Amino acid sequence: MKKTNVTFTMATIICMAALTGCSANVTVETPTASAGTIAVTSSSSEAVSEPYVAPSEAENKEESKVEDKEESTQTVAEEFAISFDYKIDESTGKEYAIVSGMGDRGSCWTYETGKFDVGQCNSVEYLSSPAGRVYVNEGGTIVALDAYDGSVIWENSTYQGSGSVSTVDMNDNLYLSSYFDSTLLVIDKDGNVVQNLACYGDYFWPACMAFDQEDMLVITFDCDENASVTVNPKDFTYTIN
Repeated sequence: MKKTNVTFTMATIICMAALTGCSANVTVETPTASAGTIAVTSSSSEAVSEPYVAPSEAENKEESKVEDKEESTQTVAEEFAISFDYKIDESTGKEYAIVSGMGDRGSCWTYETGKFDVGQCNSVEYLSSPAGRVYVNEGGTIVALDAYDGSVIWENSTYQGSGSVSTVDMNDNLYLSSYFDSTLLVIDKDGNVVQNLACYGDYFWPACMAFDQEDMLVITFDCDENASVTVNPKDFTYTIN
């Protein structure tokens, strides 16, 4: 895995990142994957200290004590663009990806994943980018990157899945499942496993997961268009529908 500062180039396919929704990488119609690019635009907020601007002479007459005023701090949202460029190595036939990022304050970086054997589903995948982070699946290891400089925040090798469906909740916990697995894995924003729940019953091939209006996690499946599982993220009780 390598990280290099380069000039950023916007990808050709644009989509909007969201805290909920389905992964764009669940592709199982063909046994081998093809290269492609996903570009994501997202934003986060952070406190930015700005210098105090002195008032006019007229205002000075009205407020003589204003010169003792402290520096003001306000919350400013920063937008950043993430490009996930999925590739096949021509010499080895293995899959990998180049992840690139550029913030509207000029930061620019790239990160290259490891290379893995190609299977029926992609094992190198973009998952989500909440709160200034980028979650990537690298051959079954979940990697959290800093969206502003591309550095690795943490890695978790519990997953070992591919063809992932995933989403995040309001606390930036990552929920994900492999296309060929029957468990729901939950990892918190610090990289710790919160839950590894076998909750699919007889259902298989999870296709989509998202939170509904009542903040319940709903998972649907390709095995049956009417199949779904509802999970309560507060206590991880679940209902097989």
